Amino acid sequence: MEYLSSGALSREHFALVNKVEDAASPQQADAYLVEEVAVVRQRLARRQNLSSAKCAECLILLLYCVTAATIAPVSSDVQFALTHAVNLAEASTRLRERRTGYLFCTSIMPPGHEMLLMLVNTIRKDLDSNDDRRIAMALDALVGLPHDDDLVPAVQDALGLLLAHNSPAIRQRALFAMRSLKIPATPELTRALVLRLNEAHESVVGAALALVQDLVQRNELVAEDMARSACDILRMRLPARVGSQVALSALRILRQTIPNTHSEGLVDDILQTVLEALQVSAKSQKDSIHSATLECFRTLGVFPVPVLARGLQTGGHPLRRIRHLLMAQDPNAHYQFLACLCELHSDLWAGTGSEDLPPILDELEVKAIIGFLDAEDTAIRSMTHRILYAVDPQILHAFVENLERQLRLGDERSALRIFEAARVLDADAESYARRVGAVLARVETSNKGKGRASAVSSPTPSASSGRKNKPQIVMEGIVEAVLLHLREAGAAFGAVFTTTVLDGALLSGTACGPTLTLVIAAVACEYVRGTPLSPRDVASALASRLSLNSPAIQEALLLAMLRVVAECDTVPSDVMHEVKELASLSGRHIRHRCGQFLSLAADLAALRSKLDSAKGSSLPDFLMAIESAPSALSPPQSPPAPVRKPLSPPKAAPVELPKTTPKLRYAAYDPPPVPPVRTSSKSSMSSASSDSVHNPVPDADELLSRTLTVGDLSLAARDMDLRRGSVDVDDHHPDSIASRMNLIALDSPFISEPPASQEDLLLRPEEESKLPTPSISDADFEKLWGSIVGPKTTARGWSEGTPAEVLAHLRSRGFDVHVVPGEEGRFRVAFHTDSGYGAALRLRPGDDGVCLWTLRSSDLELKERVEAALDL
Repeated sequence: MEYLSSGALSREHFALVNKVEDAASPQQADAYLVEEVAVVRQRLARRQNLSSAKCAECLILLLYCVTAATIAPVSSDVQFALTHAVNLAEASTRLRERRTGYLFCTSIMPPGHEMLLMLVNTIRKDLDSNDDRRIAMALDALVGLPHDDDLVPAVQDALGLLLAHNSPAIRQRALFAMRSLKIPATPELTRALVLRLNEAHESVVGAALALVQDLVQRNELVAEDMARSACDILRMRLPARVGSQVALSALRILRQTIPNTHSEGLVDDILQTVLEALQVSAKSQKDSIHSATLECFRTLGVFPVPVLARGLQTGGHPLRRIRHLLMAQDPNAHYQFLACLCELHSDLWAGTGSEDLPPILDELEVKAIIGFLDAEDTAIRSMTHRILYAVDPQILHAFVENLERQLRLGDERSALRIFEAARVLDADAESYARRVGAVLARVETSNKGKGRASAVSSPTPSASSGRKNKPQIVMEGIVEAVLLHLREAGAAFGAVFTTTVLDGALLSGTACGPTLTLVIAAVACEYVRGTPLSPRDVASALASRLSLNSPAIQEALLLAMLRVVAECDTVPSDVMHEVKELASLSGRHIRHRCGQFLSLAADLAALRSKLDSAKGSSLPDFLMAIESAPSALSPPQSPPAPVRKPLSPPKAAPVELPKTTPKLRYAAYDPPPVPPVRTSSKSSMSSASSDSVHNPVPDADELLSRTLTVGDLSLAARDMDLRRGSVDVDDHHPDSIASRMNLIALDSPFISEPPASQEDLLLRPEEESKLPTPSISDADFEKLWGSIVGPKTTARGWSEGTPAEVLAHLRSRGFDVHVVPGEEGRFRVAFHTDSGYGAALRLRPGDDGVCLWTLRSSDLELKERVEAALDL
């Protein structure tokens, strides 16, 4: 995009946006933003030479840096410009520049800031202005500013006067500002609200209803007066505007005021008005009116059952107006019907109450509701559980018992359906914890009986069969469902669940599969502080499970142990012993985690300091806290050039504490909107793309006279029996590395064998001539890549070594490969067979000298052979 058509404020703004968007990683993008903040800070320091237009441009650049930052906390480092923003909002003669100053203050200024008083004086001057544009700009600033008790007295009178302003836009903004500032109700405000509720402009009425709703919620208005006004507003909008936002707001106010309305005549009047609105909305075929139908049912649900029963006998049952939705073929219609049904007490429609209220639904309709227990939509199933439990809990108990009898090994779908119903059946945490343990014991294989040697070496080939042991499978859906339910149920529920599951499954020594072990690690990290169990016992029990699980589960256990030992006075010796022994037998990543554990466990004060800095108590939040380095933001520095050592068999070395902060392996499961950090899934290695130099291939004499380089190693042709991890996915992006923001995305490279010697990697001159030359064009490769689609046709992973080394290794394994070289050490490889091209492979360099690869093949046998060859 060119500058003139970009919409950028200046060429500097345009250049910064392009540089950030073209950054190789989020970390590099944040470094550019931090550098720009430093440049703008120096420019604003010379404010005697800075015009108001340039000052506004600097503020916009700083706002872009704040909004575009993904990792570094840039917002706290731009508060130095608040003085300039307040001065710009006060002194500038141009409306656009004043608006920029206000926008910067509302976006950056924290509560109680010292510049707030000056800003309030500026806002007060604009509120007293005769220019509607300045008044509207000041009101928008009041809506955006953080709530402050000192702000209300300064603007309360001015806002009250603006409620009678000639402009509807000003009146609407004044109401929004009162709501944002939580202006208390006064007799004058109540009278002004009644006037605004009865005026002709819908936007002003909607803003007044929103303010009334907040005041009623704070019990600052008389409920009956507001209920009467809301009822009148709703009646005036029947039948044409029943779906308008004003009508919906009136229904919400009625829902809040009905419980505090004691006048029987007013209650009956409101009930008849709501039934009339329901009759109008139910007949409409417009999708925009469906929300009014649901709001009417929600309002009916707050009436006392006897009052509503008496009204239904004279006005007709509301379910009869929407029963056609139940037998429709549209899942949206089913959702709307069930959502409305959830709002009514079961005595009003199921025939479980008095004889005066017979059942409304016939046998076929009841059978259709029960059939929703197997619906594809999760929300429909959840509402069906609540409805059937309210009618008769035995119906839901029988459904769960039937599922439990049919449970088989690996039946994740049935287990998830049981846990969904358990959210309604098991109201107490102990029952829910016991059900989770019992169900997982039946659907997954436990690791009981596996000794240390077999568990740690499980990813390695078996000596007798030459094949790999099947990796432990974590049922991600179950982990997510359990943890989300605990989060929604509250901290007390989670603490009781954790106590029960730790005492029943962990401390008792019961065999646990990988899914239950991961759940235990997550809840131990999040809720250990609220349990009565001894942290030392919990840490020891977690450590005893290290040798029985795969590297991905070992990482979660190590993190959970680190969190638990933060509650201990001293770290148990058996825990330290288990971690050291695991480090001596594991691969690089787990060795790093073990070293991290040993380092922080030796300094519990530093560990607790990192724990206090965590954003939350979940396992991903704790991981982010211990991975973060407490350092001030500074402009980026050029990293030192990497030095590649010649390949040679590594010597055994003791475990050393890590000196650098590694990449995050996964992110939080409840998060806010997340950045596009490239993360691998399950057992694949993940790292950010790094720059590498592609060196031309020298002649053979020069090869033998100096150290090997990346280009030299492209001639290698001997087997390097190293390790890698892969996972089958259905990925249609050629170079994508899937982002999995959950607990399962724990990367764990396995134990690696020593590489071949440098002499073995060199080819004799006569062997060089036998290397195949590229015989597939760029377009043909892309056509081949795009033609391979479908499930289980794609795999990805990482291999030790550079792409050139991996390519040479593939050649040495006898594959007929046709190569399309790329920039920055990347290769595209086509595998030729007797029937044509059968597989396509992309190789690119990653961090730490590894090669990231993506493979596609419709020939499953060829795919398995290539994966085995890539098993470096």
